[in-house]
Amino acid sequence: ETPVYVGIATFTDERDRKLQGARLVQARLDAGYRTRHAAAVENEWPPATYSSHERGTRTMGKDDAEKYA
Repeated sequence: ETPVYVGIATFTDERDRKLQGARLVQARLDAGYRTRHAAAVENEWPPATYSSHERGTRTMGKDDAEKYA
C-alpha cells in the first residue's frame, strides 16, 4: 500500500488514524475535558474537525497536532 504523506507525518491506512484518534481522546481526558465538544469550544478549535480527528475519520496534519498539543 502506498503511504499518504501529510506534512512530516505518514499515514498508511485507517488503523493509523484510529490510533492517532485514540491518543487524542486520552490527551483530552487527561486534560479534564469530558466531551469532544467541550474541548473544542474551550480551545477555539472547529468542533467538527476535532471530532473527526478523535474518531480517526480524518487525517490529522502536523499543524493540527501542534494546535492540540
